[in-house]
Formats: sequence, C-alpha cells, structure tokens
Amino acid sequence: MSLGPIGLHGGGELTPGDDAFGEALLHAAAEPGRARGVACRGDARGPATLGASLDAGVARPDTEPIRVVVMPTAAARQHPERSAADGVRFFERLAASRGIAARVEVALVVDRASAGMPAIAGRIAAADLVYLPGGDPDVIPAVVRGSLAWQCMLAARARGAVLAGASAGAMALAARTWTRSGWVDGLDVVRGVAVYPHASTGEENATHHRFGDVPAGLGRLELPERTGVIGRPELGPDASWEVVGERCVRWTPPGGTAVVACPGQSIRIG
Repeated sequence: MSLGPIGLHGGGELTPGDDAFGEALLHAAAEPGRARGVACRGDARGPATLGASLDAGVARPDTEPIRVVVMPTAAARQHPERSAADGVRFFERLAASRGIAARVEVALVVDRASAGMPAIAGRIAAADLVYLPGGDPDVIPAVVRGSLAWQCMLAARARGAVLAGASAGAMALAARTWTRSGWVDGLDVVRGVAVYPHASTGEENATHHRFGDVPAGLGRLELPERTGVIGRPELGPDASWEVVGERCVRWTPPGGTAVVACPGQSIRIG
C-alpha cells in the first residue's frame, strides 16, 4: 500500500468557510481499500520497543465509518480541549452533511508525557485521518518528534491514512518551521519546503516580512486561510498537489520563479 496523502492548510481552519478542504480530506480518508486496524501497538516501554510492534492492518470494510483523530498539540499553551472540540464539531457536521459515515475522536497530545501514552498513540494508529489544527509553531516539533505518538502517525500513514495540518500544524510537517525564536527543524514529512500560512495573494511583502527569508535550500509555500493543498510528497518534484479552498496558493522553489495555482488546479511542489 502506498503512503497516505498529506494535507497542508493555510489557517482559518474548522470554520464553515473551510468546508471544501475538510470534505476533500474526508473523501481521501474514505478511499476504498484503505487499511484498517492497529498499525502500531505501543506499551509502557515506549518508542524504543515500537519497531517490533508494527503490523500492516487489515482492509477496512467500506461500510465502516472512517476514523478521524483531531490532535490539538499546537494549541497546548492555550486551550487544547477547545481546539479539539472545534475539530470534532467541524468534522462531525461536515461528514453528516455529506453523507459520510465518520467517527471523530481526540488525541490530546499536549506534552512529552502524553505523546508517549500508549492509549493515545493507539488511537492515532487506528486513524484514517489525523488532523493537526493551528496554534504555536514551535510546539509540535518539540512535543511530537521521536515520540510514540509520532511513530504511530507514521505507521498510520504507511498503511494509507491521511495526515493533515493547518497553520502551525502545516508548518510542523515541513522541513523547517518558523518560530518566534527563529527557524527550527520540522517533522520533515514534506521535504525541501517551508510553509508560510495566512498568506494573501498580492500581499507577499507582508507575508515575507512576518516570517522572514526562507531557509537556504528550501522552497516557500504560501497558503491563504481556508485554502490548502493535498498531495503525496514522496513523489518529490514530480508530485502534483491539488489546490482546495477559497483562494490561490503560491510556490517559490529554491532560486526559482514563483508559481501560482488556484482552487481546482494542481501545482508541483518540492
């Protein structure tokens, strides 16, 4: 089975105007043949023992609800429970209105301790869609990297689950992540890319002023609010990402010329 798709979103997530992107994620998660089952079984010994605890899962019957897990890690310093509740309401409403059977749960990963809890990690492992809402850009890399939760996210994606992030969640999935203290290593799911959320076409100077220059060797992906891209980064420069949402996105490769793509179009990133 191929790796599941990645969704990168510019922010303003989980609002009624964001329905197009949320629906696209649900449809991607519901693709026939998606594997189902516990793909990583953590235990009290933590990530060091995880390698022996992986399995490929079994085929998910198309009649079963898809499993959506909202993981509000980036909001850990504010109100992660509120962010999680917003995500649950959004996906439950959207799935019901589109006739998609979905079970929406929360993985409350807010610190290193919770990132290592087997019960939480197991919920992530069984997901068809793992969704990371926004918050503080520095939190996800610090909390998730190397944890049992992260290993289970990777294992879920390895059997086809969708992994998506909005604003700080999208920034964390890239190679490098902007923080108020400077750039830090991201989770590097989307290599060669730095995500600039809350961007506006025609206001690039303001976006660049906020985040500064992109780190050397990386391309800059500018994503407006309620807009994102969905694709498979493992395909590298040949990857075609679908633009979904309200506005246009802008991609500037390292040393190259910016390219703009609008909803319904595709763009090559990487």
